[in-house]
Amino acid sequence: MTVNELADRLQIAPTAVSLLVGDLSRKGILERRGDEADRRRRIIGIAADQ
Repeated sequence: MTVNELADRLQIAPTAVSLLVGDLSRKGILERRGDEADRRRRIIGIAADQ
């Protein structure tokens, strides 16, 4: 999912989701990867070892 999709699903602001994703990424829980169809988009997913 993208940050905006997560924000819509969680019903909170995209900036809040972005901060949460950043924190969880630094802890190795989530990972961000580029969208192959649109290099500007980042896809958020659960890290493989989680």
